Amino acid sequence: MVDMEEGFNVMEKEHKIDMISELPDTLLQQILCFLPTKQVVQSGMLSRRWKHVWHTIPVLEFDRSCFEPKLWCRDSKKTRQIQRKRVELYHCVEQNLLSHCRQGLKINKFTLFMKLTTRKSVSRLDRWIDYAVKGDIEELNLEFYRS
Repeated sequence: MVDMEEGFNVMEKEHKIDMISELPDTLLQQILCFLPTKQVVQSGMLSRRWKHVWHTIPVLEFDRSCFEPKLWCRDSKKTRQIQRKRVELYHCVEQNLLSHCRQGLKINKFTLFMKLTTRKSVSRLDRWIDYAVKGDIEELNLEFYRS
């Protein structure tokens, strides 16, 4: 014989609603603005909707922690792996800025901390600043270093 209370608890667990995902995009964007960039990007893996939301947040912060090789791989001697991850990160920044620009989304804050060593990195930076300006940026924080 099936215990009715036990059956009810099983059904209740199956029908739990994700209340956060039910919030409007603008509110989710505001919440994500308070998280570090790494966690914001990770939130995009939750679902298709979350991926869309993190791509539209008005605060884009790519600081030193984003570009630290130690975050990308366990063995910092793996130069190829570090380089590949760095290129992926550059692509992510570029696509995010380009997406804001194309959609006409406002950028409240753009923070960038990166290494400038080649003409290619300077050219990339010029593009990114152009995208940010087209995004009607309010606050721009740039910091560069050379090794």
